[in-house]
Amino acid sequence: MVDSSTSDEKSNEAKTPSYTIQLTSQFVTLSVLLSFIVAFSVGWISRLVLIDTPEAAIATPVSAVADNVLVEPKLGLPTPILFEGKSVPPIIYTAKHFDTSAASSTTSQFIEKQDVTTGKEDTEESSCSSSGQCSRSSSPTPSNEDDSEHLPAGQHLFIDIANVNSEFLNSEVRLAQAMIDVVGLSKLTLLSYHCHSLIPVGVSCVGVLLESHVSFHTWPVEGVITLDLFTCGSGELVPILPIIEKLFAIPKDPKERKAVGGVAGAMEDPVVQWSHNLRGFRGNEGGYLSAELGTSFIGWNGFSLKEKVVSTTTKFQHIDVYNFINPRVISYESYLGSHLHPSNTTERESYLSRNPDLFRPNRIVFLDGVVQSTLHGLEAYHEALVHPAMFAHPNPKRVAIIGGGEAATLKEVLKHDVDMVKMIEIDEEMVQVSKESLPEWSDCTDLQWRVDGWCGDDENAEIVYGDAMSWFIDRFGDNKLDKDEFKEERFDVLIMDALDPQDNVPFADVLYNNQEFLTSLYNALNDDGMIVLQLGMAPTLRDPPESFSRDSRRDMLANSLAEVGFKSLHMYEEGACGFEDPWTFLVAMKDSTHTANWLRSVAELDYQIYARTFLTHSGTPALKFFDSSTMKRYQLPTKGHEVVYCRKDPVPNSCNAFNIKTGTLDYPISNFEVKESTVGNDGGRGVFTKVDIKEGSMLAMADNLKYVHIPSSTVQVLENMHYNAPFDVGRVLDYVYGYGWSAVTGRSKETLMEHYLVDSGIFTFMNHGCDESYNIVSRACELSLGKLGGLNLTETNSRPEHYNIWQPREIFDPYLDRHLPHKNAWQLYARRDLVAGEEILDNYVFHTENEDVWYDYTQYLQRICAGEEAGEVTKSEIKRKS
Repeated sequence: MVDSSTSDEKSNEAKTPSYTIQLTSQFVTLSVLLSFIVAFSVGWISRLVLIDTPEAAIATPVSAVADNVLVEPKLGLPTPILFEGKSVPPIIYTAKHFDTSAASSTTSQFIEKQDVTTGKEDTEESSCSSSGQCSRSSSPTPSNEDDSEHLPAGQHLFIDIANVNSEFLNSEVRLAQAMIDVVGLSKLTLLSYHCHSLIPVGVSCVGVLLESHVSFHTWPVEGVITLDLFTCGSGELVPILPIIEKLFAIPKDPKERKAVGGVAGAMEDPVVQWSHNLRGFRGNEGGYLSAELGTSFIGWNGFSLKEKVVSTTTKFQHIDVYNFINPRVISYESYLGSHLHPSNTTERESYLSRNPDLFRPNRIVFLDGVVQSTLHGLEAYHEALVHPAMFAHPNPKRVAIIGGGEAATLKEVLKHDVDMVKMIEIDEEMVQVSKESLPEWSDCTDLQWRVDGWCGDDENAEIVYGDAMSWFIDRFGDNKLDKDEFKEERFDVLIMDALDPQDNVPFADVLYNNQEFLTSLYNALNDDGMIVLQLGMAPTLRDPPESFSRDSRRDMLANSLAEVGFKSLHMYEEGACGFEDPWTFLVAMKDSTHTANWLRSVAELDYQIYARTFLTHSGTPALKFFDSSTMKRYQLPTKGHEVVYCRKDPVPNSCNAFNIKTGTLDYPISNFEVKESTVGNDGGRGVFTKVDIKEGSMLAMADNLKYVHIPSSTVQVLENMHYNAPFDVGRVLDYVYGYGWSAVTGRSKETLMEHYLVDSGIFTFMNHGCDESYNIVSRACELSLGKLGGLNLTETNSRPEHYNIWQPREIFDPYLDRHLPHKNAWQLYARRDLVAGEEILDNYVFHTENEDVWYDYTQYLQRICAGEEAGEVTKSEIKRKS
């Protein structure tokens, strides 16, 4: 039996028809292709409508890469342009993108890859070209030959610009075009770049260079953009700054600009701050940018203004002149307010506008990257170099300058009544740069009786372009003095404004360690002439002996100047020259009698400055920094020079001259009293001890340093008044001669300038102990007697030849120079045990240092001891009573 339902189903299946669809491969291919085309078209149209068209709508014409031609930007981001003659090396592009759709739009552009092998296989890797392209191998391609060494180093330029147009800072298209233009005008190669337009505002872009990279970020609301450019090539980046400023420092709209400096109508302009650094490992390479210019100035981004005035290379050196404003000194707003023109009379009377010189940028001169002089330290440096020597000389008429290419030293000399100043400078281009770019350095217009213009044109000035060393050796060398063709009139003052002895260059050795040259300088001076030199950074208290440091040339020079015949050397320093450290100067004199001029009093020097410097048309002082008070600082060396000098090995004897042994007792002045002297019939007053004193103890050390100083010039005035004018100053002279002791100003026995010192306390009444009866001794006497082989020198056994106890010490001795007041004072010690009530007796043989009168003075003491003659004080008192 068959199931009827089952049979019905089979019957229905048999009746239902079957369909088969067959598609050709061409149809399938066309369908897929059509889908791709539709999707691409929709995406392209969407980008055009939603992104590119709005950006292009606000774009303004920007400069093209070539020839600064203005062109309209195309829709969308511009494509990097490859210059003719440049080729792109084989490159593999890799990238990773994150989803930034919620915060920005993202775009990229790539340079078209070119076949640099012209049909050959890519078997050579890229290399650096002379224009600055970098490589991964040292094998250059045929189109990029470069024999220079490619070091793992580079240059990094950082630029910050404020007060920039906000629309420009928010335009991805305009910013990208500016970046392409900078790269092109800088002869670099932009391989690709990638930008983000941030939401709501701001743009960040980074470009990959064949030489490294370029990038920037903007803050449109604040009007700020920061840029970063790094290249590993040898081409310099600093010259690119004007290009970057032109293309990126777009001023704000007038309605957005604000007044600056408190001056109406003075609207804010874009402000550019930048820094440049050398990067990587370059060995000894780096040039002038690795010196102070690169490390301390253009390498610091803190300057409010950093402006290049001149940058040029001569046959001898690289010259840079920059303007800087340090916000720690003056504000940029003050600078703008003092130099922009106000719109009304009230503002014209503002402090800024009335004192613009107080807010000027500091103009700095660099030679091979090393600071030479600054506008803010101009007078301090050049006046310190010139005037101490000029005023120490009694009447300088002929002056020579060695170096001095800035002509600032020449200007300072022309402030004196000189007949001739000859400047011998090797670099004529340096002089021209100074003439054109450094007017404050070399303009004599304000000086009365001088040229109205550049100082080099003055009738008393002569500039010789050549090697100063050869010039002096040819004319004044020992083997040239008798040759007629080399005869030249000698000079009163020589000023060396040349290389610092600390400079790490071979010529510094030649300049400062050349005995023939130093001898020619000595010969070039008149018998009373002197030379002044600038000798670099001053020593500090922590410095080692100069013979073991970078100052070895300075140490050598001081010794060499003494060897060639200079009699007196004076070291001084000035801290306001505009350098990082105080600066050292040295004056060397052929005649030590001029030491008295060096040690002039403030009143004497004030008169000299008034009488010997020219007046100005403006009525301002000709000397802006140097005055009598400044000279008082120069008269004695600083502590640093003393300390470094005394670190020599072996230690100079003078450095122990004033040492006090540990445990030495010092009896105060209250332990002494004045009574009638026990010496002779007319001994007058004397000093007695009230307590027992042990041998070797000190007697009132602090009080012995208090004395009245009568300079040699004052002594001369008193004598002239007493003998040649109707003034009775006899009592004053009796006081000086009777109670004082004399000292010579110079360092040799030829010195006749004698000054006096008088004890201001009761020890001035101390009497003379005849026939070795003196019971105290001074440290000065001990040092002097040591030269006599133990001879106990008194008025009885003294002979003329014994004056050699005062024979000259070391020509250069900063320790004794610095302790000149202590040297002239008396450090008194008990020669033996003293008992209470005993009179204190001294040895007067040492009370004068004048060779011409010393022996006669000792015989005078002998007559007093024999009762044949009275002392000066007794004579004066007898005279007054009668």
